[in-house]
Amino acid sequence: MGEKYCKSFIDIIPQELIEEIVAYIASTSSRSLHDLKILRGCCKSFYVASKSRKVGQLMRVDNLWYLDMKEYISVLQNCAQKDNLEACLVLGLIDCMKLKMDSGIQYLTNAAFKGHLLAGYVGGIILYKNQETRPSGMAMLNMVAIGRVDHGSKPFESKKSGNYIINNCRYSAAKLFRDIVWSIECKWLEKEEWECESRLCGRKIDDILCNEWLGEDGLVREFCSHVCRWKYEFNMFTTLL
Repeated sequence: MGEKYCKSFIDIIPQELIEEIVAYIASTSSRSLHDLKILRGCCKSFYVASKSRKVGQLMRVDNLWYLDMKEYISVLQNCAQKDNLEACLVLGLIDCMKLKMDSGIQYLTNAAFKGHLLAGYVGGIILYKNQETRPSGMAMLNMVAIGRVDHGSKPFESKKSGNYIINNCRYSAAKLFRDIVWSIECKWLEKEEWECESRLCGRKIDDILCNEWLGEDGLVREFCSHVCRWKYEFNMFTTLL
């Protein structure tokens, strides 16, 4: 009480705690960027915290569609540099949509190997589209199906549809594709027409033969190989776009 000057409330809070507060707001707010800009104007402590690696890593980036593309990309790149896996996912998909495949796949695989299964699914689907990279795409999708993407691992080759991880990724990825296609006016994934020589390929697990491979949900099918299994998944995905 005898102090000549009384510190403000912010002055007595440790900077680490301020960073935690700002990170929480950035990761949960429906207006994450807007709220961060307000916090930056409050005081130096909030400004410094808003620029921290942790805040950039945790910041929500799924609510920034109102930005013009230039600012949107700039925000995503800043977050991606701080290991924001959602930002890596979106940047990777945007680059691939613009046919910048090398950088796009790099973003997606980096996020996948750090545990982002949706990035692995998107990367796998895009790699599958090209005949030359199809084996890598199927390997990625096989890893996503078991819920773990690891360097150098050789996962079990999936021959059945109906995997809940893949199903969830399919719908989430389709929504993301539609959002980005709307933003950059680009669409380039199309269903592949083909037939397998094996008449049993694609049969329902209950042994009821069915030739209608598309437009179904929740069915479990068995295929002659993981090549056919992922071709089926690719076509299932493209029907949602």
